[in-house]
Amino acid sequence: MAIVVGDIHGNVEKVKAWLAYKPEEQHVALGDYLDSFYEPQERQLQTLELLLGSDAVLLWGNHELNYVDQAPWLSAGYQYGLEKPYIHLLETNISRFKAAWAIDGWLCTHAGVTEKILKMVGDNPDPATAADWLNSKMVNWLHDRANKNVLFDIGKGRGGAEEAGGIFWFDHLREIGLADIKQLFGHTAGKEVIQKDYYVCLDTTNVPGVAWVWDTAKNELMGLETDPFKPLIDDLPVKFRVWLDDREIAHDRFTMDQYRAFLKEDQQEKFLKERLLRKGYV
Repeated sequence: MAIVVGDIHGNVEKVKAWLAYKPEEQHVALGDYLDSFYEPQERQLQTLELLLGSDAVLLWGNHELNYVDQAPWLSAGYQYGLEKPYIHLLETNISRFKAAWAIDGWLCTHAGVTEKILKMVGDNPDPATAADWLNSKMVNWLHDRANKNVLFDIGKGRGGAEEAGGIFWFDHLREIGLADIKQLFGHTAGKEVIQKDYYVCLDTTNVPGVAWVWDTAKNELMGLETDPFKPLIDDLPVKFRVWLDDREIAHDRFTMDQYRAFLKEDQQEKFLKERLLRKGYV
C-alpha cells in the first residue's frame, strides 16, 4: 500500500499535506522537487529537506539530476548561481533516491517507461522486475557518471533526438511508445490528473490549492486541500515588475496566471536570443 504524489517543484504545502495523509502507509514521490519558476529558493530547499527527513521513497526527476556532479543535462528552470545547496543536499543523500519503485502491481517512475526500455528488461516483466532493472542501470550510471544510459534519452517531444524519451523525459502527450504495463508517473504537467486503463499521470504542478495523490491499495485518486502559495513581489524578477507596470497592474494585485504569462514571454524572448546568437546574427 502506498500514497503516491506527482511533481512537487518546491511546494511546501503540497509536501506537508501528502506526508500527513495516511502516515502509516508508505509514501512515494515521483521526482521533480526543485526548479520552480516562482517558488523562492528557501521554500525549494525546505521542500527537499522535508522529503529527505521523511521515510518516503524518493524517485529521481530530471530536475534533480540537474544538480548532481557531472549532470547529464540542464533542464528549463535551472537556477544558475543558486545551485550549491541543491548539489550538496543531493550528493550527500544520493542513496535516498531511486529510478523506479514497484508497489501493488504499479510501476512508478518519473516520466513513464516505454516499450523500447521494457523489452530490454525481458519478456513481459512484472513491475518489480522492471523496477529492479531500472534501479541497477541507475546505480551503474551513478558509479561512473559517464556511460551512455538509455534511461536518459530525451525524445523529440521535448527537443531531443530520440523518438521517445527515457524514464526522466518521456512525454506521454507528445510521444508514442508507452509500455502496456500499469504505471504511475508525472513529468508532463496538466490541469488535471490523467487516468487511463493502464497508467495515471499525476503531474498537476500548476494547479493551486490541491495536492493530487494516488492510493495504490484502493486504486483511487484523492485531492488533498492545501493553501495556495503566492510569492511576495520582492521574491520575483525585477523584469516582472516592469512587465506589470507596462500593463498598469498594481504590484500588490498580480495573479499567478499573470506571472506564468510573463515567464512564457520571457522564456520565448530568451530562446529567440539564443537561436540568433548561435546563428551569429547578434
